[in-house]
Amino acid sequence: MNNYKILKFNYFISISLFFFACEDNKTIYSDDTSDLEIKTITTGNVNAADFYFDLISVSEVDSIANWQLLIKTEGARNMPSVFFKDEIRVAVYEDLIFEEILSLPETFEEDKEIDNSVFRYEGDHEILNYDITIHKVGVSNPSNVYIINDPELNKSFKLQFIEYLSGVTIFHYKELEFMDFDTDPF
Repeated sequence: MNNYKILKFNYFISISLFFFACEDNKTIYSDDTSDLEIKTITTGNVNAADFYFDLISVSEVDSIANWQLLIKTEGARNMPSVFFKDEIRVAVYEDLIFEEILSLPETFEEDKEIDNSVFRYEGDHEILNYDITIHKVGVSNPSNVYIINDPELNKSFKLQFIEYLSGVTIFHYKELEFMDFDTDPF
């Protein structure tokens, strides 16, 4: 009788694991989507479909919706690449700590990149790169913090790419206090 119960239990566990493991490549969002919390995002497989993301609504969207971040493959070798919408202003910081950033750095205007293509594959600040020595794609520098400013929506975010594995990217971000550097308060 005990063997029957063990067999039944193992069968139940096996079936449960099968259903959880066979779930489609869906985007998984953090549990807490309040503006006060850091949001951790796990993309779907970008080898199967492009990933457009709206940082404001904390949701994956299609290409015609409002988005700030796109991860997709490009080029003859279908390398994964990170794109920021052209209207978005982006600066990369190697010396700032993600958790300590509360608002736009005072030097943001001088630090922002003129052309967002520098973050794409083989760009000067590529976020995802291919390591030919181990034949693997990964995050170029997981400690880099990307400050993103959408001037049209008066929103700013800090963003950090954590990991890339088999087409799936993990990143986290948080909205920052907005400071308008384009207007003179006096």
